[in-house]
Formats: sequence, structure tokens, C-alpha cells
Amino acid sequence: MKPILFTLIASVIMFSSCYSQLVKTKNDIMLIEQNKETFLNKPLQVLLNEIKPEIKLFFAEKGNPGGQLGYISFYFVDYDTFLSYKGKNKKLKRVNVTLDGKVVSNNDSLPVNKRFLWTDYYREGNKDLIVRHIIISEGVE
Repeated sequence: MKPILFTLIASVIMFSSCYSQLVKTKNDIMLIEQNKETFLNKPLQVLLNEIKPEIKLFFAEKGNPGGQLGYISFYFVDYDTFLSYKGKNKKLKRVNVTLDGKVVSNNDSLPVNKRFLWTDYYREGNKDLIVRHIIISEGVE
């Protein structure tokens, strides 16, 4: 009984320590570019699962089911920080993803400071869209 229990516990520890997200901090986002083949032609969820830093904002272009590709730009800063950097003409780190299909995009009926927040609603609505292209933009934050 003890050897079986020991083997089970050791297996659980080994399995949990083997899995690690590709992007652990904002400074790691270039790893997405270096490993982009891992994500191309797969659902967006595969990419999102590899990003540990919180995605706080997104900007989207819908695309359409008739063939036009949609895209999403993901940012790791809040809206106020985004505005402050935009006013200084400084670039922020972001992940730009081109997707097949109609993107669930920003809700224009929300107040502007809430319109671009990345939420579970948008994650669920876009997670199955297929990634066609990824561009990483380096920036200050």
C-alpha cells in the first residue's frame, strides 16, 4: 500500500511541476513570437492559456464569417495607464492576434472607461476562434 501511495503522490508532484506557462511576466511576451508556430491554426484559448500576466484591455476589429479576418490587440495595463502613455506617444507591450471568424468585440454601449476591459465574457466569446497570425509589439510597460 505504501509504495502505491508514494508513487501516486510522486506522480502528482511531477505532473504539476512539469506544466508551466510560457509567458510568466509582461517581459516574456517575445516568447510568443519565438514560439508562434505553437499557436497558429489553433483556437485562441491555446494562446490565452500560456499568458499568465493579466490581460486588462483589448481592442478588437470584428471581421465576419464570410472570410474577413478579425483581430484583437491585448494590453497588460489598465485604461488610465493606456491613456497616459498614449498622450506621451509611448508604446505599450501588446499582443496582436489575427483570428478567423467574427470576433466578439468591444461593447460600444458601455462607458468608455469600461468598454475595453478584457473580461470572461470576451474570453468565452472568442476562445474558439482560430489564430491565423500573431505580432508582438514591444513597449515600455
